[in-house]
Amino acid sequence: MSLGETDNQASEGKAGSSGLSERKVRGWPGQLGRYFSANIMWCAQRLKITDSHVIALAVLMAVGMLMGCSENPAGMEPPEEEATLPIDTLPLFNAGCTPRPVNNIEGRIVFQARAEDEKTRLYTVNPDGFDLRVVTSGNYNSTKARWSRDGTMLAFQSDSINTTLGPMMYVMDVSGNIQPIVPDYYGSDLHMVGEVHDWSPDNRFLLALACEVCNPFPSYFQFLLDLTGAMPLLRLTATEEVPFNVSGSTLSPDGSMIAFSWADTTSRRLLVTDADGTNLRRFDTTEPGAWPAWSPDGCKIAFTRKPEGERLNEIYYYDLTTGEVTRVTEHSDERHYGSARWSPDGTRLVFSSRFTGRVPSDRTLNIYTVNLDGTDLRRVVDIPTADFPDWSWADSDF
Repeated sequence: MSLGETDNQASEGKAGSSGLSERKVRGWPGQLGRYFSANIMWCAQRLKITDSHVIALAVLMAVGMLMGCSENPAGMEPPEEEATLPIDTLPLFNAGCTPRPVNNIEGRIVFQARAEDEKTRLYTVNPDGFDLRVVTSGNYNSTKARWSRDGTMLAFQSDSINTTLGPMMYVMDVSGNIQPIVPDYYGSDLHMVGEVHDWSPDNRFLLALACEVCNPFPSYFQFLLDLTGAMPLLRLTATEEVPFNVSGSTLSPDGSMIAFSWADTTSRRLLVTDADGTNLRRFDTTEPGAWPAWSPDGCKIAFTRKPEGERLNEIYYYDLTTGEVTRVTEHSDERHYGSARWSPDGTRLVFSSRFTGRVPSDRTLNIYTVNLDGTDLRRVVDIPTADFPDWSWADSDF
């Protein structure tokens, strides 16, 4: 199944054969940690409280755990089993690569930042930092935007409609028309968490994230949503019983494959499937990786990783032609790097970086671009809360 490049769209998805029969029981410390971290962040989001309040809440809950937790706390029944992937037994992804044509244009960068009223807005800007525009407004937060491949639409997360499940997903066109998406899929057992990770080449499908039975032990999986409504929601899981615990995903430029990061309690690994969720494979590296992003020529995948012996994430890319992994950034002692996205011509990356100084006022975010060899680092905007950038692969009027 290839999304957006053929007329013969698949009408239904098939469960992939991935050997997910191996399972193991998790201990109570890991289960409780996931439970409390998930609920702390949920409370922070719903109550709009600050980072300092989140820390205080976490301390209080941790004290409660130490004082009152038994081996099997009353009223909390953990899942009997939790999925684990026998990753190293999966077939290797050795696709090779023939570079696709790319657009030799500047494009525009979309990002989120907190405004004076403490609401998070979406902005666009040229890569040189000029022509800054405000995209969203109103008494609500808009975050985590992703460009359509032709630069005519943005998909993003917003809390403008108050739901008990949290922020919803929206699509905006260049005229400013905003439409909520997937409202019919909201239910007690399925929560679209509002994270759109990518678009198909023809703008028909969104690759996004959801969780089932999100509390107390959330497990996230990816799905494809047909914006035309012709295809039912396609859940990209290995089996109906075992969802992928996905934290980031990306479609190949031709729409034929999905690369994603899968996490369990011990590691986070990069995997790839066909666009319908079948043919699960692993990359030829045993190192962890998260937040993959496919390059516009289809031959590289950028991702983040915490290097061995270091405490913060750095940016790397995987070359599908050679199988080599190249480190792009070299600043873990002072900066934490967020997910990277590609320039239209595939020669640079845009990313957010947080300075981790000892003084809280120094711990600011900002948007940067860099060459693939780590040279020519440029700050795009001077906004200390700028985060979650994406670079359009086409000219855009946003």
